[in-house]
Amino acid sequence: EDGDGIGDEPITVFPAASEDVAPLASFDAETLGLGVLGTLELETVALQTQPGQSVEVQAFRAESTHARATGFRGFPLELIEGFPGILFVFDREVDSGFVMDTVPFDLDIAFFTAAGEWAGGTTMTAMASDLYKAGVPYQYALELPSGSLQRLGIGAGSTLVLP
Repeated sequence: EDGDGIGDEPITVFPAASEDVAPLASFDAETLGLGVLGTLELETVALQTQPGQSVEVQAFRAESTHARATGFRGFPLELIEGFPGILFVFDREVDSGFVMDTVPFDLDIAFFTAAGEWAGGTTMTAMASDLYKAGVPYQYALELPSGSLQRLGIGAGSTLVLP
C-alpha cells in the first residue's frame, strides 16, 4: 500500500510451506521463476475447439510427480491474472483427482484422454477440500485461470492437439 514494492501481507511459499513476511510486489511473475513453476518449461498448447477452429494458450508443462503435485499450490492470488496455465502430463491414463486446499484462487480445469479427446472439465473453487476428477481416465489436464474455458470456447468436443 505504501508503494515500496514490498507486499504488506505475508504469503506462504510452497512446497516448503514457509512464510515470506516481506514478499516482492513489483515484478513480472511469469519470468521471476516462482516456486516449482519457475523450473518448468513454458510452451504453447494448441486445442481444436470446433471443426476448423483452434485456440492456443501458454502453459507450463508439469510432467514429474513433484511438479504435478505442487502446481499452483501457494501461488499468490495477486499474480494469477494473465499468468499462463499448467499442462499436467501423465505417463499413462489415470483417474486421479486434483485438490485446491492451498490454492487461493479459482481455476478452470480441462481433462483430455491419451488421444487428446475431451474427458471433462469444470471450475475448481479456491481453498476447497473437494476432489476434482474427470470421471473417466485421462492423460492430460490443463489448468487455466477461472473463466478461461468459457472465454476460449474450450468444452465438450474440444481436443488437445498432441505434439
